[in-house]
Amino acid sequence: MFKLIRWIDGSLFKLVTWISGSLFIVYAVVIWVWMSDLLGLAFTARDGLTSVRAMYCGLTAALGLQILVFGLFRLYSIAASVAVVALTGLALVRLHGMILFDAFTFRQVIGWIPEMIGFVVLVVRWRRFLAEIREIAQTLRQAKTSTRSPAELVG
Repeated sequence: MFKLIRWIDGSLFKLVTWISGSLFIVYAVVIWVWMSDLLGLAFTARDGLTSVRAMYCGLTAALGLQILVFGLFRLYSIAASVAVVALTGLALVRLHGMILFDAFTFRQVIGWIPEMIGFVVLVVRWRRFLAEIREIAQTLRQAKTSTRSPAELVG
């Protein structure tokens, strides 16, 4: 039974890593190309649109890329925790805006659903995330004082 739970956790972390990293990048590209149309924004100056694109699309793409890089190095716990913490932040801020501005539109609810999935994963698996991150931190601390490489300490 324990092996099954461990396999499910590992698979969940991998799934969250690859799907969220890819979707953050795809979302950034789509918004970069069609920002005004999709978000319903209007700008009075071109530099305003450029600034919003840089923050909105640049940070989103960078986040997705960082998650995928962690995945490439098989650091699924870190990648998944970055993804679910980001999704949790998005979910809470979006919910706040929907409540504060009575903005329960179809577009907002559709955006909120995947963010809430990240929040649920964080709530359900938070102990596992913390345990794995502590283990990685301990390995890195040992590597600082050891002559062996971090890969040797883990393996």
